[in-house]
Amino acid sequence: MAIMDENDKAILGLSMEEFDWTSFERRLTSKSMAHYGSFIGRHYKLWVQVAPFHLARCNSIPIGYIQAYCLLSEIAHLVYRPGPYLSEELEHLKLIIQQFISKLTEIGSALIRKQTTHYLLHIPDDILRHGHTQGFQAEKFEEENGRIRMVQEYTNRHNPSSDTVVHLAKQEILRFLLDGGKWKEHDIV
Repeated sequence: MAIMDENDKAILGLSMEEFDWTSFERRLTSKSMAHYGSFIGRHYKLWVQVAPFHLARCNSIPIGYIQAYCLLSEIAHLVYRPGPYLSEELEHLKLIIQQFISKLTEIGSALIRKQTTHYLLHIPDDILRHGHTQGFQAEKFEEENGRIRMVQEYTNRHNPSSDTVVHLAKQEILRFLLDGGKWKEHDIV
């Protein structure tokens, strides 16, 4: 995003606003792109899917970057698709990852030196070893951070850990009861 001039940022904003987001679970707006550096996993997954389309409209983005985003989009599609993987699909994934890393080297991107880029090389083996990628995503647990932060805002700050645990425990008890749960007599302490 740093290589974009102001004109292209405006083009990107318009492109994001007029884009048909109905087939996506979420939507990215031009305002959300202002916080690009603080995206979390679900935002990056969405951005990777639509980035090639939007960036192709911008004049200051070199074609190599758009090609890299196309490859990354294909990697995301292969990694996050539902269902079991065939050995041919994993071989295709390895090939696309190699092409992506070659493209990053070609365009001289700083991403090539990042550890997360290196981790891409291990994704096919991790899928073979551990199963589908949805089984080892941390995003669901990260969503709890927002809930915990919200609870901590309403504590008296004298004992925030204890206050947070007690408040979350009460919420879980209430959720249990509202969902139709009940305790057996010997479970009551």
